Amino acid sequence: MMLTLSKILGCHRLIKNPVGPVGLLSRNWHENAIQVAWEKPQIGWTKLNFDGSCKCSTGRASIGGVIRDHNAVFLLGYAESIGHTTSTIAEMAALRRGLELVLENGWSQVWLEGDLQSLVEIIMQGRRVRSAEAQKQVSHIKLLIPELDNFLITHIYREGNRVAHTFAQMGHRLKHPQIWRHIPNEVLRNILRENAEGKIIYRKRIPAMTNGSASPTKGKFTAMLICWILGIGSAISWNSLMTIGDYYYKLFPLDLATSGRGGITPYIGICAIVGAFGVASALVQGGMTGDLSFMCPEFIRSFLAGLAASGVLTSALRLVTKAVFRKSNDGERNGAMLFLGITTFVEFLCTLLYAFFFPKLPIVKFYRSKAALEGSQTVSADLAVVGIQTEQNEEDGDDTQQQERLSNKQLFFQNIDYALEVFLGHLVTLSIFPGFLFENTGKHQLGSWYPLVLITMYNVWDMLSRYIPIVKCLRLSRRGLMVGVLAQFLLIPAFYFTAKYGDQGWMILLTSFLGVSNGYLTVCIFTDAPKGYKGPEQNALGNMLTLCLLCGIFAGGALGWLWLIGNESF
Repeated sequence: MMLTLSKILGCHRLIKNPVGPVGLLSRNWHENAIQVAWEKPQIGWTKLNFDGSCKCSTGRASIGGVIRDHNAVFLLGYAESIGHTTSTIAEMAALRRGLELVLENGWSQVWLEGDLQSLVEIIMQGRRVRSAEAQKQVSHIKLLIPELDNFLITHIYREGNRVAHTFAQMGHRLKHPQIWRHIPNEVLRNILRENAEGKIIYRKRIPAMTNGSASPTKGKFTAMLICWILGIGSAISWNSLMTIGDYYYKLFPLDLATSGRGGITPYIGICAIVGAFGVASALVQGGMTGDLSFMCPEFIRSFLAGLAASGVLTSALRLVTKAVFRKSNDGERNGAMLFLGITTFVEFLCTLLYAFFFPKLPIVKFYRSKAALEGSQTVSADLAVVGIQTEQNEEDGDDTQQQERLSNKQLFFQNIDYALEVFLGHLVTLSIFPGFLFENTGKHQLGSWYPLVLITMYNVWDMLSRYIPIVKCLRLSRRGLMVGVLAQFLLIPAFYFTAKYGDQGWMILLTSFLGVSNGYLTVCIFTDAPKGYKGPEQNALGNMLTLCLLCGIFAGGALGWLWLIGNESF
């Protein structure tokens, strides 16, 4: 049997030239109103509209649907309660039950239409489903569809799916499944008449907000610039303390048993301060990564590039302060203090940008509103701070528009390869950088400048490589990312033998390659992993990946001590 896959629509139907006296309704969902209306099928076809409903307060779900002919004449309606499940499963069950009724009644040319876009993509594009129950429903649907002679499936907004939605609401009150051959009440009769007449409902583009405006594109480049600056601010404190390591090495010439001439108490104090900066950096990076993961990929890429840029900035500042204060009395200390003062100013600047400018950008409002409507409570709170309140779903807490949300455990195991890649990649990188570069590179012409030059080269190439994935053909596949991360382990013996037998030129080249591999792989992972998930899931996944990244940094830093084994000064 030939399957006619015509009129497969991605979003909605626009009625551009309504003819005759049609009624107009308006809902506060789109910034620029668009017209939505139910359409009749072709002659000889029947049309099935289906819907699923899930109550937020109880978790109980129901399904419903309606079948009409090419004259919009009511043929059949159905509804039933299906117990506790998610709204996505309810939508699938509504389609499955509708298909069963279509086949039982001998209708073979059928237009299927529902208000869940992802279900259309699952059926027509083979989009993956995650839960076992969803897989079961999809398998059943795909067994039923080939029994039809011809079919097409489309998405329509709920404004055009009101009859099916009303049947689904009725299902909540039913104890047993029910089928109607006649219109059951006046409410449905009126909606059916309006559909047949082509009544238009105006819908706005952006999720409803009581205050402010939002746009999916307006302010994008400004937001990217702010994300880049915020990336700098998120890591500049940690990079600062790491980059002035040469000053602390001079102040505290430590081995494992003594505290050097700097004294044990100041040394412990410095360690406590560094630890506090580490905790603050972890919290900021986790929050920012989660926040940007449900926005466009350019934001997270800019933020990650900013993280690398903070290393470039701190390295450049350290080189300048070291050169300026090299010959002055107490020059090392004065240079370090000036250096820390500049980085403190950058931190305050980033705080102001994130608190007062970033949330007010139209594109940020758009993505946060979208995530809030998908169920993100933290994002709803962020919107409330800037005076934006998202609408609650109508009709007594109906959660039809919200899809199922994976648990953190499910989310982690679905992306465990990405988590391992982030952890292992930073374990390798931080076991070499910066500890090995300070401890084991030997004596060279650059003297005390040599470690700073190496760190600067690493940071520069780390930053530049984070823009490589902009070129689509240079992106790695999911499997390719794992191969790339595992290949990084070859850098450990490469650094060991280069330090032992190579000159400083080879070491600079190898350090640059370390920066390229770390920056490129990190951006690929953080931009690829959130794809295909809803806002709350993307938010949580960004936090998880950041946790794995920080665990890799900690483990790599701890393993960096292994480079001291065999060192004569150990």
